[in-house]
Amino acid sequence: MHPSPLVGEGGWGGEGVTAPLAGSGEAEDQDSADQPMRWNIPETLRRLMVEVARTFRKTPTPSEAILWNALRGKKLEGVKFRRQQPIGPFVVDFYAHSERLIVEVDGGIHEHQREADERRQKLLESLGLRFVRIPAEMVEHDLAQALDRIREALHPHPVHPHPVHPHPQPLSHQGGGESAPPSPLVGEGGRGGEGANAPLVGEGGRGEGSEIYLPLYEAKMIWHYDHRYGTYEGVDSRSSTQLPTPDERQHADPHFVVLPWYWAPAEEVTKRLGDWQRGWLVGFRDVTNATNERTAIFSLLPRVGVGHTMPIVLTGEISAIHLSCFLANLNVLIFDWALRQKIGGTHLTFFILRQLPVLPPTAYTPADLAFIVPRVLELTYTAWDLKPFADDVWNEADDGLRAKIVAYAVSLSLHPHPRPLPHQGGGESAPPSPLVGEGGRGGEGVTAPLVGEG
Repeated sequence: MHPSPLVGEGGWGGEGVTAPLAGSGEAEDQDSADQPMRWNIPETLRRLMVEVARTFRKTPTPSEAILWNALRGKKLEGVKFRRQQPIGPFVVDFYAHSERLIVEVDGGIHEHQREADERRQKLLESLGLRFVRIPAEMVEHDLAQALDRIREALHPHPVHPHPVHPHPQPLSHQGGGESAPPSPLVGEGGRGGEGANAPLVGEGGRGEGSEIYLPLYEAKMIWHYDHRYGTYEGVDSRSSTQLPTPDERQHADPHFVVLPWYWAPAEEVTKRLGDWQRGWLVGFRDVTNATNERTAIFSLLPRVGVGHTMPIVLTGEISAIHLSCFLANLNVLIFDWALRQKIGGTHLTFFILRQLPVLPPTAYTPADLAFIVPRVLELTYTAWDLKPFADDVWNEADDGLRAKIVAYAVSLSLHPHPRPLPHQGGGESAPPSPLVGEGGRGGEGVTAPLVGEG
């Protein structure tokens, strides 16, 4: 069993960033002694990044073309640079292997994706690589100054690798010396992730002496794929039928958790769940109506207590991969339409639920899984408290599906260039590059949260 995609030292693709000394073997003017440092990634993703790099070399920005003309052929200090170099799941603008130096040209888009670029840089630096960033405007209007910056970076003091967390989204914690981020309800996370002083202990639980309490979720706290839709933070009365929805800043924070009104003993939750050993649940809104905007509202939940208005669906031996398909099935519009024809009151009961059209696991082909699973993972895994679900998906996925998940995450959130990815064959058009448009986290402001092959 491989590690979770971004847990421990697995890095992107879970294949081990600790032995990153194989070369990509595809860039121009390359010999075996001149290959950059990289970690092992699935072969499908490696080929994808090679094609991405080839496409970028054919369509350089004006500043990249100018700088390449000044660097190519060992023109600068006799150092050999290569352009648009694949390194793992990234493509860097320029790379000097002998100096372990990456040169990035930052255009206007950098200002809108600064945090993502910084995370990407830290991951690469953790492999012992060094960075110098040059503004595109400087390259175009003062090339001599840009080259001076690169000269200064060619012979700095040694940079030693240091462990970092590589992923911009709340994917599982990287190992290597740093302690994992606290559970959303532990320590300073406080109530609602806002730093309250209440003592919080265990896996997202609240402590009363030696007893552990878990949040008690209510139906109005969830929405499609969103277990952080409503919070009692700042609410001092239960009279309202609606709760405040966390703002975009809170939703983008993987440590933020919603605040419940009630807490349930963890021992009682475990007792009620019986043989269910997963670290997550699937719940839905019981109170609904055929005239509502949406009638069927299902979401993943952490392993918590739930109130009577939010029943949970325990799916037996179904894999987390097929559970992703099941959740998608429950939230599509055609399922909502079917429910509207069935429901006659204001409660979605199990009697009604069992009559609705749900595809069995055997109905999904590998191509279906490759399309659905990365999208569901992107929409649901927006906070640390659903890490167990992401871990289960990764551990149960084969190499092909893992490559799809990783490629999707790379294309959505990490690739630094706002350009289309290359066509991957099979009659399908390629997806847009990740950082085009509003980006966002966990489906906030992303028109198609996970776009990729298929």
